[in-house]
Amino acid sequence: IFTTLELIRKRPQTKITMFEKGPLRGLGDQDNKTCGFGGSGAFSDGKLDLTHKIGGTLVEGGYLNVAEFNELMRYVENTYMHYCPTVDTMVEIENSAEIERIMRLCEMHEMQLIPFPVRHLGTDRAYWIVKGMYEELHSAGVDIRVETEVIRLDPQEGGFVVNWQQTEIVID
Repeated sequence: IFTTLELIRKRPQTKITMFEKGPLRGLGDQDNKTCGFGGSGAFSDGKLDLTHKIGGTLVEGGYLNVAEFNELMRYVENTYMHYCPTVDTMVEIENSAEIERIMRLCEMHEMQLIPFPVRHLGTDRAYWIVKGMYEELHSAGVDIRVETEVIRLDPQEGGFVVNWQQTEIVID
């Protein structure tokens, strides 16, 4: 979804078809935990961890430095906030004496406490964020094919051949 949002913003003339194995999920749809437009994130608890210290290796793997990561994370956060502008819940933990005490206690037991800021969008807003993204993509002319499992994708000159559900289509 993010890739397609970037493409329609930076190259609006690009012809895009998105395939989604699951359905276009309605509010309250809890049947499809990982499939459906937005995947499991459509009904997540709506938290963005705003640090490179957990959840990935972009900095540790040498792909980005800390400043680049922070800039990219702000961009991602702002993208989410675009679809949910009324959210102002930022959870930040100050390195207080109590946090320092807990960190030392963790270290004594060979554990590590990593305080970091979290943007809490909220479970009740995750659906509306995904819905806003869908509407923007649809309005931009993106061909979104839900309930369409891709079986095979073969490159061809000038495009791809997409095999889905025993049917073949050519996308130029």
